[in-house]
Amino acid sequence: MKTITVGGESVEISDEQYDAILNEARKEISSYEDLIGGKYYFRTVTYHTVGKVKKIVGRFVFLEDASWVADSGRFMNTIKDG
Repeated sequence: MKTITVGGESVEISDEQYDAILNEARKEISSYEDLIGGKYYFRTVTYHTVGKVKKIVGRFVFLEDASWVADSGRFMNTIKDG
């Protein structure tokens, strides 16, 4: 079992769930269409958001089940620790 802490709350997940999360994060992307159906953290100059990519039209990405991240904390720690 692995423990993930987000926003001060800890959740235990199985090794299989942890491996599935890592495999999704390591998925190779060779075109924009490869993003569709995946769940991502988007970081831009002015804001951060998370969500599942529903479709891509031109240079626009449409998300579902998305939310704006008001405070990303220490960004490099998030990337390093998950």
